[in-house]
Amino acid sequence: NGIALEGALGKISASSTKGMRQMLSLPTEGATNAKSVSASGAQDALRAALAGASLGQERASGQKRPALGRHEVLRILEKLYDTVLALEQLRRTTAGQMDEEAQLEQTQLGETLWTELRVLEPLDISDPHPFVSLLSTSKGKRLLPRVLRHLSPEQTLTTMTMIVASFQALDIVKHAHLLDGETPGALTEQREEIAKETELFGNTIVPSMMTLIAGAPMKIVSGMLAVFIERNDAVRVAR
Repeated sequence: NGIALEGALGKISASSTKGMRQMLSLPTEGATNAKSVSASGAQDALRAALAGASLGQERASGQKRPALGRHEVLRILEKLYDTVLALEQLRRTTAGQMDEEAQLEQTQLGETLWTELRVLEPLDISDPHPFVSLLSTSKGKRLLPRVLRHLSPEQTLTTMTMIVASFQALDIVKHAHLLDGETPGALTEQREEIAKETELFGNTIVPSMMTLIAGAPMKIVSGMLAVFIERNDAVRVAR
């Protein structure tokens, strides 16, 4: 039951929801305003997001592993927080005038940040994906906007594409039914927790997504919509 969506990124061919393969033929003409990702850079990043490690690999036998446990998620987030704090401190102390040693430190910290974020792990490596597990905590939702300030435009686009591709796996979508109608007394606390997480998602991650979409070329927005339709149950997400 494949889906063929033409025109979104020039040329898209998707085989199935389990093994999506995009063939992109993107023009490189045009540019966005100074605040947006450049058209060519954005196209390259979306190509990587669609056909690279995260979204373009079919599930490899023996590769699937258990989802991250809560303690492991918190340990990873703690390392991410430490890395973000180190990058912020480096920027304050150098005031934009970095020598070779400071630039090397910034590069190393940036690589650590990107690796620990786990965006580029194969999409089917676990359920939920490791990156989604990080976002399924209050700490992860609050941290992501601060992380994005230290990522390249291409990494930012790849991160947002991953959120779009995995949207139905987010905690606020999986447990959204608890917010519908009356909730049994035993689930009241869980309902309050999901309501809080939903509001937090709207105040932290959604603004970052809207900022990217507002400055991206239309072909990138259309491409993200194609990914959303291909990878998610639209009716479930709409609820």
